[in-house]
Amino acid sequence: MKFQDLSLPEEIHKALVSMDFSTPTEIQEKAIPLAITGKDIIAGAQTGTGKTAAFGIPVLANLIENPQSSALILAPTRELAAQILDVIRKLSSHTPHMTVSMLIGGASMQGQIRSLKKVPRVIVATPGRLMDHLQQKNLTLKNISQLVLDEADRMMDMGFAPQLERILAYLPKERQTLFFSATIPPNIEKLAQKYVTNPVRLIVGPINQKVEKIEQEVREVSNQTKNDILMDELNASQGSVLIFTRTKSRA
Repeated sequence: MKFQDLSLPEEIHKALVSMDFSTPTEIQEKAIPLAITGKDIIAGAQTGTGKTAAFGIPVLANLIENPQSSALILAPTRELAAQILDVIRKLSSHTPHMTVSMLIGGASMQGQIRSLKKVPRVIVATPGRLMDHLQQKNLTLKNISQLVLDEADRMMDMGFAPQLERILAYLPKERQTLFFSATIPPNIEKLAQKYVTNPVRLIVGPINQKVEKIEQEVREVSNQTKNDILMDELNASQGSVLIFTRTKSRA
């Protein structure tokens, strides 16, 4: 299957060409046709499977067909929210007036309020900052026709369940919900049932499993020797390396 085989608005097709997207991934091929028809979805898909476009494409397609509606995408971290925002902007690059707003902690509330006054069609948010704006009555969710929860398992791990419950009360009961999670243990399944109606379940690749092929090793070093040992490890390694430090000055 090619993207051109999917019944998508011309604006989306143009954006996909600009992004050099021609063939959908497995989760995209399964989720997009269902989501376009308005089905609720519970999808188990690991990071790196193309799930952002799997929900972003149908969300934008449905907004194009329904000009009075808007969409809310919730993510557990501001870093993930920023990644989602980037994909949504690229996918909507050929769609006039498809305004997007991001509501995350660590950013100016006033700047976000100015963005909300433009009545965005798509809101990408973390639960905590979204609740801040809702409690201050900076926005209403009454026109939300589509809700996306991305990496729902991480939201639960980070303790967002109570905030998600409160957000649910602000949303219209008549809406489409797309629920994406890398793992679907019983607590995630229970959470999903509060948000979805007669959902279609999609599973792509292994879920509820630990990532394989990762070796862990601990080495005890002194302050005097750790730099030399670190360099020995780096010189012996191939590929990219991620190093965490305790302080900015140490980095």
